[in-house]
Amino acid sequence: PPAGRAMDVRTEVWANALFKGTVVGASLVAIELECSSTSTPLEQCSPVSSFPVVVFMVFLLVVFLAVPLGAHLNLTISAGVAASGQMSWLRAVLNMCAQMVGAVVGMHVVAALAPERLHRFVGPPTSTLSPALAAAVEFGFTFSNVFLALAADLYGDHKAVVLGLIVVVEIVVSGASMDPSGAFAGAYFKGDYANFVEVYCVAPMLASLSAGLLWRCLPARSPPVERSKRE
Repeated sequence: PPAGRAMDVRTEVWANALFKGTVVGASLVAIELECSSTSTPLEQCSPVSSFPVVVFMVFLLVVFLAVPLGAHLNLTISAGVAASGQMSWLRAVLNMCAQMVGAVVGMHVVAALAPERLHRFVGPPTSTLSPALAAAVEFGFTFSNVFLALAADLYGDHKAVVLGLIVVVEIVVSGASMDPSGAFAGAYFKGDYANFVEVYCVAPMLASLSAGLLWRCLPARSPPVERSKRE
């Protein structure tokens, strides 16, 4: 299928834990190196290197982890694939539950391995926009991300790189999360769920459903997978 399909639910758990843990862990390493190279105390340090490191790691993990495994690693991708008719809703819900479990596991690994002094740099996504506008941004860019992911088979042998670049460009341009499990990972770590449901969960999930339904209506879309082959 265009957006890939995990081999089994266990793949979504460990791959999502690896994805979230690696991205957060790499950002903390960058912060430690940047702040330790200055005379500014860590408590007062305002690192700028973590964002490009996160973007780079996301690209690498999409190209070398998500696409080769066929793992979604994102609730919106699973929901979009199901809405497009290429996966049963039962399998999609199982995938999404596995992704949330993986996010929790990844954050526990980070908490166990990262020095406590760096924990303050881990948290939910933030935005300078109002909640309503932030939700609109999440909706728009998640819609684009899911729709372009559903068209992945059109990218041929360069599918992994193209999908990685799409995600990176949308993150850089918008600063959007586009991933409820990723937003949940930071919120869970910090214990701060402000705006999580309406901005980082409801808006992107509605966008993914809309993208999947639109893809399903296109005359040239890929044919639905037979139900016996979906599971």
